[in-house]
Amino acid sequence: MHLIFKQEHKVLLEGRYTILELETITVSDQAEPITAWCVIEAEKVIPEIDMLPLNKSLHEDLLTAIKEDNVETATKLCTELTGKFGGELDTFYEEILKRIERTGSCAFAPVTE
Repeated sequence: MHLIFKQEHKVLLEGRYTILELETITVSDQAEPITAWCVIEAEKVIPEIDMLPLNKSLHEDLLTAIKEDNVETATKLCTELTGKFGGELDTFYEEILKRIERTGSCAFAPVTE
């Protein structure tokens, strides 16, 4: 999996790759929040191509749960999505579960320096 941080790169790549938003991060010294997307190579999703639309929808539901700090839904979706997308996002899902365990919240805390 590769990460991109610019909208224009996302637009260029989304016709050839599966692109999924990860999180939008507010950094104190940046005027605008930074969104991270992952780029998943085709060979990672071909074995589950029939399920790709559903898996993408579940991933979007997870992002909504994170933004709304809905711990119950986020926990369920992280567990359900683990192993999907060829396992490329498993670390992301594990980190969300660790955040919930550590803080009781799934919302991303702003980065401060």
